[in-house]
Amino acid sequence: EEVQCIDLSRITPMPNMPQEVLGLIQLKGYVFWLVDLAQLLGFPPLRNRGDRYEMVMLKTKRIPLGLESIAPASSEENLFLGFAVQQVRGTVRVRPEEIVPPDTNIDPTLQPHVQGQILKNGETISLLNI
Repeated sequence: EEVQCIDLSRITPMPNMPQEVLGLIQLKGYVFWLVDLAQLLGFPPLRNRGDRYEMVMLKTKRIPLGLESIAPASSEENLFLGFAVQQVRGTVRVRPEEIVPPDTNIDPTLQPHVQGQILKNGETISLLNI
């Protein structure tokens, strides 16, 4: 949906949450959870870049595995989630026919989450299913 830089001071940590949940944030009239995508995928925690994170905000009805504590597992209402990431290099639109099965040489930690891949401007981009 959207990419933002988020100041650490805008994140409200919440007790008793999984370690990958950084806290709650308010943006454009919505309050939503901010999640460390690297930790969610099984990698070491993300290091903030000074006093901020880069964040990808998504609207979903499906809660990522392991985050059931932040919302009901199945919901008819939209849920906004923010994923803190190391860096956003850009966004691309993908047509379903562009998606091919993933290579076998993907990092084993990522393999359960890679849905497929695309080739854009000579670069292979893995598509995550979180």
